[in-house]
Amino acid sequence: MRSAKIASGESLSAPVDIGEAKSLGIRIPAGWNGTATSITFQVSPDGVAWQNLYNDAGTEVAATVAASRDVSLAAIAASLAPWSHLKVRSGTSGSAVVQTGNTAAKQVFDFGSVKGHPFPRSKGTPTFPQ
Repeated sequence: MRSAKIASGESLSAPVDIGEAKSLGIRIPAGWNGTATSITFQVSPDGVAWQNLYNDAGTEVAATVAASRDVSLAAIAASLAPWSHLKVRSGTSGSAVVQTGNTAAKQVFDFGSVKGHPFPRSKGTPTFPQ
């Protein structure tokens, strides 16, 4: 299991190495700031260089979440699959939602254990078969 936490006063989580994570889901705690808000992502192939994640249509990759909900990320799993590291943002890159108080300190996003990815993943730039 891997987790990412959003610190109080922040909207972006600490980095998390999702490596070969298989299950992509998020548990949103009670006290989450914002009702039916989006979460979006920053991704990195190496945990150093970060960029906001967009799909091939140019839309920021997002999931809708709300307090006290467990949310499957199956619908966006293919967008997350090439990346070995991510940060979770409350809100969007253009409209982040700051999390506050003790609730923010307890924000835990769980990313399962083994991802059953069809291609072995190495640290660094994603590669695809030709």
